[in-house]
Amino acid sequence: MTKYRADITALNAEKIGSQAHGYVEFTTKADKLHIKLEMFDTPANIQHWEHFHGFPDGKDAQVPTLAQDTNQDGFIDLVETEPVSGTTMVPLDAAPHEMCIPNDNYPVADANGYYSYEKDVDLAKLEAKFKEVFNDQ
Repeated sequence: MTKYRADITALNAEKIGSQAHGYVEFTTKADKLHIKLEMFDTPANIQHWEHFHGFPDGKDAQVPTLAQDTNQDGFIDLVETEPVSGTTMVPLDAAPHEMCIPNDNYPVADANGYYSYEKDVDLAKLEAKFKEVFNDQ
């Protein structure tokens, strides 16, 4: 069994007035990937697209900073994150192994801005889709 955990904080928090925070855990055991995510203080009553970024070549991804604000508008835009964080890879939605990013199957925050997500994913299916999309496992 292998377990990874990441603490999540909001980009642009000081600009948007949100102090969203939480964590995600990825645990591999045998032929499954177990994903568990909890978020707090997010914008309430809306769907939140969750996914992880990375580089298909295995390069280490970094958390973007204001140094990536290339258009100097004071916000780190999604397109500005790619040079350091990589591309969007796996969505934390109803079917992560399908790697279909735009869809309506992501978690929705409650009235307090809380939501959780938990899913078991077949690793063979996820690896096959990775190979198809990124030509790598």
